[in-house]
Amino acid sequence: MHPITTEDMTNEEKCLFTSAPEEQMDFLPKVFEFQYTGQTMTLFDKVVDVWVNTDKDEPKILEETTLYVFKTDAGIDLPVQIVRKTKNYDNGEISAHTITNYFDFTDEISEEEVTVEDEDICEKSNDFDENVKTDLKFFHPDIPEELDAAFERYTSHHGKHYQDNEHQIRKAIFEKKWRMVEEHNRKNLGFKIELNKFSDKTDEELKYLARTFPSKRQVPNMLSFPHTLQEIDELAEKLPENFDLRIEGVISPIKDQGGCGSCWAFATTAAVEGAIARTNGDRLLDLSEQSLVDCAWGFGDEGCNGGFLDDSMEYVLSHGIPTEMDYGVYKENDGYCSIQNMSSPYRIRGFAQVTPHNPNALKLALVKYGPVAVIVHASDLMTLYSSGLFYDFE
Repeated sequence: MHPITTEDMTNEEKCLFTSAPEEQMDFLPKVFEFQYTGQTMTLFDKVVDVWVNTDKDEPKILEETTLYVFKTDAGIDLPVQIVRKTKNYDNGEISAHTITNYFDFTDEISEEEVTVEDEDICEKSNDFDENVKTDLKFFHPDIPEELDAAFERYTSHHGKHYQDNEHQIRKAIFEKKWRMVEEHNRKNLGFKIELNKFSDKTDEELKYLARTFPSKRQVPNMLSFPHTLQEIDELAEKLPENFDLRIEGVISPIKDQGGCGSCWAFATTAAVEGAIARTNGDRLLDLSEQSLVDCAWGFGDEGCNGGFLDDSMEYVLSHGIPTEMDYGVYKENDGYCSIQNMSSPYRIRGFAQVTPHNPNALKLALVKYGPVAVIVHASDLMTLYSSGLFYDFE
């Protein structure tokens, strides 16, 4: 039970139900697990004895716990602080670090201290929002029972089901990402991250989804950027201070590539949709990403296994892109090419590579010719991105 403040600024009692663990949490350390180091130090103006416990919980994972104990004049040992660290002893990475301070301690508890005054106001109900992001505000990753409850809500929310061994692996990844979210958002760096459907994926699984590759060669029909370096700098001085193609209505809504490494197809299709809209009275078409996944193999792309932006543009230049309505819905996997059955695919007149490492050239390309398809490194932070101006300093 706890108080809440309503919209009318009045206080009400609120009940929060959570599943009780089979074993109650130990707020005090098990002293028989510790060894006395023979060392003393001053902590909170008290001279304390230092006790330690080291536990190799799983391969490469080491849990170190340090207990600081104050001995009273009556010879009674009282806990003052306990520090727990979980780290990888191969690379020294610390994955968890908790400090518990004991400011008041007594071995006698009255019945009144553990009695709920008015438990009738509590009605058994699920107070958690259907949105898992709201649910997690009530949990803490440092408490094993709450980690289990949070991961249960997460998997239920995203419709995921794992067997025992995989469940533990996924939960460990989820815990790591959860801690990353909390640590990052406390820094107030200008953008926020949050847990999402990727938050229990392995690095290998995420790499499979990021399969747009940098160009390694000059494709035959790719044009040179139509401005010299001098022209770029001169024209950049005349560019508007602010420019947003979303306001012009030529940027497609965000789409989901699912479990297929086809981000290259989505980037290509979105750029072509915007370019056509700018020359077609701002009429935004919904073109078929699936047609690229199915049909662009002969130009160097490999469907769900990845592709190159210049190769996919070369394909569009030669064969065009039909609408999704004509070709069929996106399937998240490789399929048989049906472009020969399309009577009027949309085509482009050409494509060019923007002068690399030149911000003014990129601005000029957006204003005069955009949208532009680009490749961005999908770091862990970007995978968890939620809102704000993204900038990954690392």
